[in-house]
Amino acid sequence: MLRQNNISWNYLSIYYNRKEWSRLVYEILDFEHKISSLSLRYLVSFSEEKGEHIRLAISSLQENHKIIRHLSNAIFSNYLQYKPSLESKQYIGGSFFWMSYENNTLVWDRFKHIGSSTWEREFSETTFKLIITLTDEDFSLNNFLNIILYLLVKLIKKIHETYTINNRNMIDLPFINIDYKNDQELKNLVNEKEVFELLDSHYIDSEKSSTLEKWLSYTQYFDQNILLSFSSMEESLTSQLGINSLHKKWVLAVVKEWYTKKWFPQQVG
Repeated sequence: MLRQNNISWNYLSIYYNRKEWSRLVYEILDFEHKISSLSLRYLVSFSEEKGEHIRLAISSLQENHKIIRHLSNAIFSNYLQYKPSLESKQYIGGSFFWMSYENNTLVWDRFKHIGSSTWEREFSETTFKLIITLTDEDFSLNNFLNIILYLLVKLIKKIHETYTINNRNMIDLPFINIDYKNDQELKNLVNEKEVFELLDSHYIDSEKSSTLEKWLSYTQYFDQNILLSFSSMEESLTSQLGINSLHKKWVLAVVKEWYTKKWFPQQVG
């Protein structure tokens, strides 16, 4: 629990097999509706740290803190009792420090706060709503990576449409300094032709939902600091979806290669 002035936060981790996250998400959305009169912020994120789980960060006035905690515990304990998921994959290791939490359990107050500013928390809420519309009930890692690629390309297009730098809008965005072709671990994950064709189609596609438009509008919070808007929104997105360092490195390396070849071919060796 975290207290800030008269605002309290409850942090709940629900350990549940990833293959069945779509069922749990429906329960989470239903619970959000049930406590809407009591809560101020309702932030949802995903993780595989010490076991596959979904995280809830719920803020409220101090007077409602215990009520929300009691309702959360009662409703999700009941859910896990009557709709348990199959056993999740386990981390292989001998140390207690690395052991996963038991599947179908609730764990309180074991993750840090989601964002520190109002825009970050609003962005997190919008991101979750957008993810729900894009998953098509597929919460697999592969689909999450596809969604991140899609959103990063849409973000790049938004930046191109919005800002002009030195009389041109094709700017050199911040990516990690890595070439996946020389990184064997990453190279094995990449089918360049297939991925680049997918990214091209995302860029050309002009269809936008109202939720996607709202998500992209958060670039305005950076006062035309393009580098900061891209890196901050990317960091928030990958963190909320629980993407580990290897897969994040893969995503950024692929997008960087695609972006550089498309608009800065003179930089390609």
